[in-house]
Amino acid sequence: MTDRILLSRIAVFAHHGLHPEEERLGQRFYVSLDVRLDLAPAGCADDWKQTVSYDRLAAIVLEVATGRRFALIEALAEVVAARILEAHPRVESLTEIGRAHV
Repeated sequence: MTDRILLSRIAVFAHHGLHPEEERLGQRFYVSLDVRLDLAPAGCADDWKQTVSYDRLAAIVLEVATGRRFALIEALAEVVAARILEAHPRVESLTEIGRAHV
């Protein structure tokens, strides 16, 4: 069975985008994650080492989003997804939703 960890609207101020104004001024981005994995082993054992930490997922989003500039939000999403999948082998799949504050 696949379970879900949902993180909603992780706020990040960054300088992503195609235009010079976006690089200069920056803007707030909101990233939501829907992470799929089997949480039964962690729940049955009451063992946090068998799950994925919510704070670590959020930290990866913040590290990637503030660590370099992306022209496309899709590129940011790809790097976040790759980092999460690499850091957490228990994760079966994930979906991200990114949105700039407009």
